[in-house]
Amino acid sequence: MLFDGSVHKALDEAAVRRIGAEMVSEGIESVGICFLHSYANPAHEQRAAAILREVAPKLSITLSYEVSPVIREYERGSTTTLNAMSCRRCGATSNGWPAACASAATRASCS
Repeated sequence: MLFDGSVHKALDEAAVRRIGAEMVSEGIESVGICFLHSYANPAHEQRAAAILREVAPKLSITLSYEVSPVIREYERGSTTTLNAMSCRRCGATSNGWPAACASAATRASCS
């Protein structure tokens, strides 16, 4: 994606599938996806997440455009990373973290 949200290069879906399979084989439980200009157009983050859900259905996925849709990469990346780490630690499957986020009226999401 470019800064204005236009697509510069198509998402390499085969690479996302390959990386997803590697994550499963390594026992990874949670991932944060943060693509450079997803604040302007989240389509690649959304598609990458959909592919990972196919390949690794038990994987907890955090998308940067959901938790911090801002221009600055550092802020968006660090927020996405913390959310991805927290989703597993706080029990996304037991509804612990999402419930806490909802009560705090944040946009954080664990899937």
